[in-house]
Amino acid sequence: MTTASEARALTVIDVSGIQGYIFGSNRLRDNIGASYLVGRVTTDWIEAALPQPHNFANAAIGDATLDSDPALQAEVVYSGGGNVVLQVRGSNKDAALAAARQIASQLSRTLLACAPGLEIVVAHRVFDPATEAIGGSNGVYAQLFQELDTAKRRAPASNPLGGLGVTRECTSTGLPAVERFDYAPRSRSGKSDVQPLSATARARVDFTTIQASERALRETLAISDEWRIPRDLDELGRSRGEESYIAVVHADGNSLGRRFSGVVNSFSTAADNRACLDALRALSHAVEQAGGEAFRATVRAMLATLKEADPTHDDPLGRLIHELRPGRGETPLPLRPLIFGGDDVTFVCDGRLGLGMAVRYLKEFERAAAGLPGGPAHACAGVAVVKSHYPFARAYRLSTELCASAKAQAREHGDQPALDWQFATTGISGSLDVLRERGYRAQPGDLTMRPVTLADIPNGFGWRRWENLSGLVKEFSNERSWPTSKLAALREELRKGEDAIKRWRTRFRQDQELPKLATVADAGAARNLVETGWAGGRCGYFDAIEALDFFIELQ
Repeated sequence: MTTASEARALTVIDVSGIQGYIFGSNRLRDNIGASYLVGRVTTDWIEAALPQPHNFANAAIGDATLDSDPALQAEVVYSGGGNVVLQVRGSNKDAALAAARQIASQLSRTLLACAPGLEIVVAHRVFDPATEAIGGSNGVYAQLFQELDTAKRRAPASNPLGGLGVTRECTSTGLPAVERFDYAPRSRSGKSDVQPLSATARARVDFTTIQASERALRETLAISDEWRIPRDLDELGRSRGEESYIAVVHADGNSLGRRFSGVVNSFSTAADNRACLDALRALSHAVEQAGGEAFRATVRAMLATLKEADPTHDDPLGRLIHELRPGRGETPLPLRPLIFGGDDVTFVCDGRLGLGMAVRYLKEFERAAAGLPGGPAHACAGVAVVKSHYPFARAYRLSTELCASAKAQAREHGDQPALDWQFATTGISGSLDVLRERGYRAQPGDLTMRPVTLADIPNGFGWRRWENLSGLVKEFSNERSWPTSKLAALREELRKGEDAIKRWRTRFRQDQELPKLATVADAGAARNLVETGWAGGRCGYFDAIEALDFFIELQ
């Protein structure tokens, strides 16, 4: 119960620059360690910083609250996705603010010692729980996040101290090196790979950090010992004598920020404070559960697909499994999640698995989030397929651009799951718009059908549906009907436009139509597609031909 003289401080702690911290290196081991350290901020490190007693243990929020337990000093409202919201009590406002600042101070000291280079932004809002409302459009919670936004804008740009005197430059961060570190013994490579590392980079690659990350991954995703957790991008499924490709997949829930705001705005009085916090906690927990269940189900489907594969088949799955299982003990897992919390997930995998895993995750998230407070939720994803030694930070940025592209289409046509992807196989770099303009514009219009929707009722997307693309991939995979030479010729003719396809059909297919797409509601568009390959200024077949070597459908 709240006492008459009691004050409280509502605090938000936001981990800033997560993407730059995790993806600032081209080495998977660096990314793995950085991801694990980011996760510790909202789990054991925040737990250690809280005053006793509190309601947070082993990364789980207990049932006790400041209202139900007079002895409780701190209550975590929700934690995850790179931020923590908590409240502490004090005998007056100054005491409550001092207690909140002590938590931030302790956490900052931990970061300086254990994760140099990782930064947080903190905001506090002191209030009287008896008279001031947490919820509402101008309540304590809304004011708190306004202060957080202000703090982010005012935060000085990070400017680490450069080298003094004679120093070596860190190969990962560009900062002065403090140690020479040998990646080779711990990356299972036969050659020495000694690199100068800064304090920031050294914390990310610490052997105990990597081991702890692997233990957590095995436990969270139920990965058996028969699979070896990869520490190098080349372990994700490299094909000998061929170019090796990885897929960086980024997925994010649709409009969930507005859903949290809607929860807060539905409670506008001080009497509703407990109900407001409980609703926020329930929504946060439900989103966390949905994202976790969706990703675990996706990983299970991937493992089942790999176990049932036939390595003698000359298709993407057969070639992948042949390389993964050469009979030398543990099989390398062709997957490594890097950001995994709530509705936000980023993972890297073999390039042939990226599309299939992204599609499966979106479907699993839709199932898991069907009962979310406030109604069902959907997610969108972006998949960047790049060469294994492509700059990793650039590949990640491309995946987020692709996810944003899918989200923009989903918002324009209503809330629905959508997917966009890009095969950066030529080494050409630049923004998504630049890549599309250079490689996918033809005289008739846009060579791509992407972004595509996975919704049963594709409002606004028309025939640009995933089931249409996957159906064409299956059709074109029949080498008896569609040998490589014929597909290559079709691909080139599609660039030239509708008349070129008509002439090509007459010359090489005895005027047979192109394969039908699985679902095209508009009869005119359906006719144009099979006759010319185009409809409404978009090509219906180019994406499927390009995806042939980069798509493995999960069981």
